[in-house]
Amino acid sequence: MNLQLECPIVFFDLETTGTNVSKDRIVELFAKKIHPQGQEEEYYQLINPNMEIPYGASKVHGITNEKVAFEPYFEDVAPAIAEFFSGCDVGGYNILRFDVPILIEEFYRSNLENPLENANFVDSMAIFHKMVPRSLAGALKYYRNKDLVNAHSAKGDVLATIEVFEAQIQQHDQLPESTEKIEQFTLNGKTIIDYAGYFVKDQSGDIVFNFGKNKNKIASQEQSYLQWMLQSDFPIQTKRVIQKIIDNQL
Repeated sequence: MNLQLECPIVFFDLETTGTNVSKDRIVELFAKKIHPQGQEEEYYQLINPNMEIPYGASKVHGITNEKVAFEPYFEDVAPAIAEFFSGCDVGGYNILRFDVPILIEEFYRSNLENPLENANFVDSMAIFHKMVPRSLAGALKYYRNKDLVNAHSAKGDVLATIEVFEAQIQQHDQLPESTEKIEQFTLNGKTIIDYAGYFVKDQSGDIVFNFGKNKNKIASQEQSYLQWMLQSDFPIQTKRVIQKIIDNQL
């Protein structure tokens, strides 16, 4: 990979019971780690979500309740997953909007701290949408002239994402050569505050809301709204950020 890696990078993808970060659960995880020296490792796990997998979700990824009935719960494999990701940067396709937030939720529910706390994130979808807005299948076709095989399987999507990312580095000279700078490039100068994206740090250095009626307002100046969020259905990690804002720790 023609990228200046200062630490390993893990590309990963999840299949889940649905799209609600607070309520849904992971049923499949595939991750591939690439080391600065070029060595590669893989981690794969089917997971019993301890809840019913809706028919609509099974129809998308092909994972049924019967298929995971005897698989471990996330809390059983959480330490191994955390160890695999620890000390690494993180890559994937559309991970900032969904995969990262729901993975962090699962870690917190398992009473583990966030192993991605200091990671830089490279999201091939964000790069692609800045270059040529398409889907993952479209990106693979555009960059590699290949059709996406095994779409909506965790492993198939990860392998396709790595191919797209490698081609993006080769093709787009304006892309930076480190994961930290790529993250800054894709976020347009903003900084991630919570993984679900409800808060960002703007170019002035202020933590602002990134959604709803208060979008772009300085969060610390809207204490009543922050308190409402604490009592509402928001991800655990987002609520931890809210409490830090209230306590003037951010």
